Amino acid sequence: MLKKLPILFLLWFFYGGGGEVFAQSSNQLQRILNQPTTETETLLTFEFTRRPLFEIQENLKARVLILKLRNVQLGELPNLIVFQDPLLAGIEIIKIKKNEVWAKLKTKHPGLLYRVIPQQKNKNKLTIRFNREVTAAKSSDKAEVVEMFRELNPNSERLLITLDRPVQYDVIRDQSQPGGLVKVRLLAAKAPPDLIVPSAKTKMIKSVQMEQRGKYLLFTLAPARFVLKINQRVIKSPEFQIILSISEDKTKALADIAIIEEKKKQQAAESDKEQLERERFMAKKFEEAEYQFRLGNYSKAGLMFKNIYNFSPLSEMGVRAAFRSADSYYQVESVKKEDFTKDHAFVLQEYRIAINTALTADLGYEDVPRAYYNMGRILLSKKLYTEAFNFFEIILQLHPNSPFSKEALFQKGVIQLSLQRYDQTIETLQAFISENSRSRHVPGAYYKVGEAQFQLNRFADAKKNFDKAWSMDEKYMKSDPVLMFHMGEAYFENKDYQTARSIYEDLIDLYPKENFSNLVAIRIGDFLREEGKYEDAIKAYEKAIVSYAKELLLIGKMRIANIYAERPEEKEYKKALAIYDFVIHKHPFSDQVEEAWLRKGLTQSLFQEYPKAVDTMEGFCKKYPKNIYVKNGILHDRLLDTISAYITDYYDQRLYLEALSVWEKYENNYYYRPQSSACYHLPKETGFGERTLPIVQRAPLFLIADSYYRLGLHTKALSLYDEILKNPQDPLAPLAWFNKGQIYDSLEKPEESQQIYSDWIVKFPQHTLVPYVKKAFGDAYYKVHKFDRVDKAIRIYNQTIRDYRDSVNPLDREVIVPCYFALGNLYQAIGKYDQAIDSYKKVISMYEHPLQDKDVAEIVVDTHFILGNLYYELSALPESLAAYNEAIALFPASEKTPWAKYQKGQIYIKYNQKEKALKIFEELIEQAKKQPEALWGSLAVESHKMMVNDLKFDQWLGRKADPTITP
Repeated sequence: MLKKLPILFLLWFFYGGGGEVFAQSSNQLQRILNQPTTETETLLTFEFTRRPLFEIQENLKARVLILKLRNVQLGELPNLIVFQDPLLAGIEIIKIKKNEVWAKLKTKHPGLLYRVIPQQKNKNKLTIRFNREVTAAKSSDKAEVVEMFRELNPNSERLLITLDRPVQYDVIRDQSQPGGLVKVRLLAAKAPPDLIVPSAKTKMIKSVQMEQRGKYLLFTLAPARFVLKINQRVIKSPEFQIILSISEDKTKALADIAIIEEKKKQQAAESDKEQLERERFMAKKFEEAEYQFRLGNYSKAGLMFKNIYNFSPLSEMGVRAAFRSADSYYQVESVKKEDFTKDHAFVLQEYRIAINTALTADLGYEDVPRAYYNMGRILLSKKLYTEAFNFFEIILQLHPNSPFSKEALFQKGVIQLSLQRYDQTIETLQAFISENSRSRHVPGAYYKVGEAQFQLNRFADAKKNFDKAWSMDEKYMKSDPVLMFHMGEAYFENKDYQTARSIYEDLIDLYPKENFSNLVAIRIGDFLREEGKYEDAIKAYEKAIVSYAKELLLIGKMRIANIYAERPEEKEYKKALAIYDFVIHKHPFSDQVEEAWLRKGLTQSLFQEYPKAVDTMEGFCKKYPKNIYVKNGILHDRLLDTISAYITDYYDQRLYLEALSVWEKYENNYYYRPQSSACYHLPKETGFGERTLPIVQRAPLFLIADSYYRLGLHTKALSLYDEILKNPQDPLAPLAWFNKGQIYDSLEKPEESQQIYSDWIVKFPQHTLVPYVKKAFGDAYYKVHKFDRVDKAIRIYNQTIRDYRDSVNPLDREVIVPCYFALGNLYQAIGKYDQAIDSYKKVISMYEHPLQDKDVAEIVVDTHFILGNLYYELSALPESLAAYNEAIALFPASEKTPWAKYQKGQIYIKYNQKEKALKIFEELIEQAKKQPEALWGSLAVESHKMMVNDLKFDQWLGRKADPTITP
């Protein structure tokens, strides 16, 4: 049930009074006392340090009552208080501003009755009584009158009504007719059929009558001579008893009342004619004012309505004129170029006067919602959001069924969006859409819901609502550049780049001078970059830098640098590094410096500037220890990857010493003692020791170990191979194991290497290295140089050849040539030259790659020369000469070729073809000038001298060389 607000408080609220009250800023709400009296009644008392100034707004049908305290500060009370009360659930205390507090009360039942109880003694208290109306659904639920008793005294009487349970009751006077009848009305009560009603006539009371009227039981007291005075009290225990003390007001006789009433009727009849004339006059003037309003002459209409109001302010026509006067001035302000200039305060004042007049005259309430709505619109246009919100909330709470409640709900959502209350915006406007699907504001509501969701980073939801809004009203968004920008961002975040780009281009065209238009220009560059149009993107960024605000300089430059950093050309990434340095050194306090520093390190790593990359990333971690990439160890991992790539690059170039120097430079600070790096962050759930081992395993340990091995630093190599082999699942474990065998071979520990190879073949029978391990296994036996071991080596070589000779996998067949080469060496060493020659020939015949290839196997090259040497040693000179010729023809650039030529010269000497030998030695002597340290050069000189002397001696004897064999 809605109660009218006390006029005193309404006057303060609507006229903006209470200035002195606001000055008294120390008035505090100290205590809230909840006192249930019965199951259907409770008291709620607020205690203050001074007298409060308050306003009540309630919608008890919706179980809400708001007590607005205008000159109060919140004391030590909590924000939320819960009651153990049959009627009240609790109170939420809301601080609106410095001297304004709202107490939002939630009831347990709809439709409670309430009443503010005046405090005569303590003005610093405010007490509200709440009652629950008990519905008498069945007769058995009604309280029953047990007894009525009437006590007579000379100057007074007492009427006692006893019931079997408590009831709600009131005492009212019937003002509809003379006589001053008094009625006692009991709610949800009944009288038994045998109840004796003491209705005897006395000097004071003419009669007492009882009547059942619906849910009420009425007792009517008719006075005999004078108007009755009634004092009432209730006794609740042991029975519920209503006691009425009755006396006479002897200043008001019943006859006088009749005379007064008759005079009133005569005066009314006399004034009716005059009033009729006044009303006709006012109606005519009102119609003239309305005509001017319709013509758009709002100032003139406002003045005419104001005159009607001044003529009769409390009449029905005067109240209507007050509202129409305010409406007229509202229109005057709204048609100006700028919404509601400084004169808006005058319009608000006119509406306040109209509302106050309506409350005073108890007329014209149907115009109040429109007044509140227009006041809210005025304040909203001035961006006075809180004040505007209050007016729209008044409409929703006090006038929920008015035509303006729907509009007020939409405007409430708009204000919540402006106040950045995004969740409340979404809730309010979604409720508006569901309740008002045909409203003209529905597209705007969808747009603003999308706007709120965008602000909450709920981009997918925002896009859905923008889609709906756009399909309903395409023009709406083009009137709001901020909305257009946020829509473009939402579509961009949802990777709908085509739509986003279209919106951005429209935004640039419509609002080129907006603050965010420069960022939109950057976005357009982003689109071009996404489309792979990098040159166009760079041009767009450069244009944005030149054409728009200075703050975009760094954003645009960073975008350009990021494009350069992704290009493979050296000059391009150098441009990127130059821009990153520009941001870091010239703008060290900008928002972009952190990104620039990080990207500089990553770019240096990508383009193999490894030492600089490590220094840059280390510096970044020191500068920004709370960066997400630093805190989560991501940058530390990237730093380790950079060091690994640094080592790998040297290893791939066979610069093993350089690879090891890199490892030794970084191993302590980044692997074994990683905590010394600023980039290292130990996860909370991981101990330091547990973390260190995985970090060491991230190093390229195999490459490092292999580098030590190739440089002959076998002890260090073995320790690192053992480190790798701690994890048998490591994919490099087989190779590390194999290399250990190789090291033992080189250390002349064939027994250890034999054991390793034997175990290896059992452990990894399907591994791709099996053929080579078997070959190495044979090598290990051969190196022992014992008969039984040599024989075992021969069997291993031959078995390996048989195993893979017919394999379909060409990689498996690669081992055959090394095995034949090893057999050739072995047979040659033990003096089995025929088998050696046969094996060497198999090396050449089984080799499956072109001999002219620059990467031809070294053993194949060696075999050609070895065959020539072996034939020479066996004095098979024609075969030796043929082998040398083939080797020289195939491998003219080999370091062994000069020796082969020298040997050819010796063969020619043996066949007495001294001219040919002399020619070979002369060629070698000339070639040796470029290699003066070469031994074959010195030997060629000696051989040449000997040949020259021999030729001179032959000439002296007059003889000529006559060859017997032409090779």
